[in-house]
Amino acid sequence: MSFLKSAIAALALGATTLPAAALTVQFASPNWNYNNTSASQQADWRVSIDDNTAGKLTFRVGIDAGSSAIGDILGIGFNTSMTLGNFAFVSSSTGEGITGTYTNTRRCGGGCNFNGATSTNFDYIVRAGDQGSSAGRITSFIFTADTADGLAADSFSRVGIRSQSLGAAPFGGGDSSKDINSMPEISPVPLPAAIWLLGAGLGGLGFVGRKRRS
Repeated sequence: MSFLKSAIAALALGATTLPAAALTVQFASPNWNYNNTSASQQADWRVSIDDNTAGKLTFRVGIDAGSSAIGDILGIGFNTSMTLGNFAFVSSSTGEGITGTYTNTRRCGGGCNFNGATSTNFDYIVRAGDQGSSAGRITSFIFTADTADGLAADSFSRVGIRSQSLGAAPFGGGDSSKDINSMPEISPVPLPAAIWLLGAGLGGLGFVGRKRRS
């Protein structure tokens, strides 16, 4: 019985002392509001934001492998109730990095804006590469932002993708679009330590049950 008490105590302690589970905020199909009305020029954008690195948010932007359209990412806008610090480039499909950051606006430099797609400014816009993408189409882009607040599940309410060279995969085309998604999906990540403690508690119950039967 002492083993069972210890297991239950450990489980209770873990439930109260373990940090909150990490979260991933995702913006994906079918929740995009496309500025371009042609289905052949509507890329299946995928945007995710996570807090797996302490003190940082990681933004991953790309196109689903099964998308019927492909494009060149130029601007990434988002709304959040958090105040973010330094933005840092991580990687892109072409090696081109962040070429500008903008706050409380719909504009992101030459050839990059969300005018006509929305009348509401984005809290932040990150520009990816340059217009025309000297190294080719940017189809994936990853960057981080510093934060002292941690990721809040309800802090991201909208993202936008300003793209160019849109067209049928795998070659793309010459059109552009300003696409917006205002339906975030929150995915919690289970904590391994919590799962181990639960297993220990259940194992203790089984052990005691077998002992009583014997």
